[in-house]
Amino acid sequence: MEKGPLLKTVTTLMLPFVVVLVIFLLFNGHNRAGGGFIAGVLASGAISLQFIASQKNSHPRIFDLPYRWILVSGLALSIGVGLASLLFGSPFLTSFHSSIDINHIGVHLEFSLAQVFDVGIFLLVVGGIMTAVLAIKREN
Repeated sequence: MEKGPLLKTVTTLMLPFVVVLVIFLLFNGHNRAGGGFIAGVLASGAISLQFIASQKNSHPRIFDLPYRWILVSGLALSIGVGLASLLFGSPFLTSFHSSIDINHIGVHLEFSLAQVFDVGIFLLVVGGIMTAVLAIKREN
């Protein structure tokens, strides 16, 4: 089936907006709706849509990433965050919070282990979905 120019144009124009939405959902997840899982599903959907829109003999370089290693690193990061709380004598997956004031530019930054856990889940979801998509592609 020939892919029309409309599909390719829309997916190309949509990608930057989806990337911004993915970043927003990823880093805003523990405070409001969103998080690593939803951001990972959305990112995988955008990457898969790029694959559908690409020609049969050429594909975007994003498909050459080692998605199995991305999956494993996301799992290791998520488990590592959970185990880090055990090192401090807290229950598994207890989140720690910290903040930094940068007085020179008037910025107050807050950090949480939950955000690092969300990044791990994001990598796990993207790696898992893209591994499955590429496996289906190889069968066809």
